[in-house]
Amino acid sequence: MSSNIEKIMIIPKRYENAKWEDVPTTIQDAFEALRTVGKGIYIHGAIGTGKTHICWALKKHYDKPEVWRYLKFWNVVDLMHEIRSDFDRQYGDKRRPEEDLCDPEERNKVLILDDIGVEKATEFVAETLYRIINFRYNHMLPTIFTSNLPVSELADKIGERSASRIVEMCDIIELTGGDRRIKK
Repeated sequence: MSSNIEKIMIIPKRYENAKWEDVPTTIQDAFEALRTVGKGIYIHGAIGTGKTHICWALKKHYDKPEVWRYLKFWNVVDLMHEIRSDFDRQYGDKRRPEEDLCDPEERNKVLILDDIGVEKATEFVAETLYRIINFRYNHMLPTIFTSNLPVSELADKIGERSASRIVEMCDIIELTGGDRRIKK
């Protein structure tokens, strides 16, 4: 793995204090079901409702070998940037980010794709996201998505096929409330 990818996996300073108790019960229950049934979670809500904070709390709580092999966290905009940047890199024996996310060996790994729908809607983005989502859908790999968009609006950003797969592979949970950042 490249050093850029490894840096993205480190918990950012802003979320160092995220904890299990911050996660709403509905998401805790859905995550427990994810571990046994393998159905993912699509968390959506307005800006600032705590979606990213919740995902880092899940990662911190469950990212232990004795509980779950690994939770991989990607902000979708960063992931698309990393994949685009890879076109000019020489990898040798190292795997590209999208290859890592489309690997049957990832069965015991939860992928968290944060802020899906924020990225600029281009053919490249739609095709790349479809490839990742379709692979995880076909192999029934557990995936958590966060978005500001309800799934009905997500199709306009990433395509109907990807959005349809997300609906089937995930429990849909809406977070309500105002922007927590502004309330501070």
